[in-house]
Amino acid sequence: HGYGLAEIALSQWKDLMYKKYGYIIDNNHIGKEMKKVWKYGARYSFPEFIKMATDKKLSPQAFIKKVTRSKRQIIQTAKRRIKALENIKKPSGKINLKSHITMVHGTKKICDNTQSFEDMSEKYAKWITKINE
Repeated sequence: HGYGLAEIALSQWKDLMYKKYGYIIDNNHIGKEMKKVWKYGARYSFPEFIKMATDKKLSPQAFIKKVTRSKRQIIQTAKRRIKALENIKKPSGKINLKSHITMVHGTKKICDNTQSFEDMSEKYAKWITKINE
């Protein structure tokens, strides 16, 4: 049941972040929001943690809303969120996440960021395009 609760909590958190900021990708506020509650580690119970992160008790409402949308609603939401990203300033220069990332599909390694994040991104884009042809 842990994965189910985590999915419900994540849906609740993402719903709040989209309402609060309009977008999540490349949003500096998101990291600050996460840092605000993650700094406590395991000091608080799961229900207390969710209340601190979202200002609400754990509720399945955001998850239910997400999984009961029609295909048309899903596409409209995706298009609206993609459109919002057009106004977001893109990072300039090299990206260094100070971590090692390996992207895999099953047991097959797709790419990693050993050379650079940009190299990994390019290889992943080619791979995802190829499998969707």
